[in-house]
Amino acid sequence: MKSNIRLNIKINEIEEGINLIVQRLNKQGNMK
Repeated sequence: MKSNIRLNIKINEIEEGINLIVQRLNKQGNMK
């Protein structure tokens, strides 16, 4: 169970990072 919790935390961090990147790309796309 503990390893699953650690995996979920890492996945959540990765998803947050991806969301930030997507938001930045969307802002850059809107600027053009």
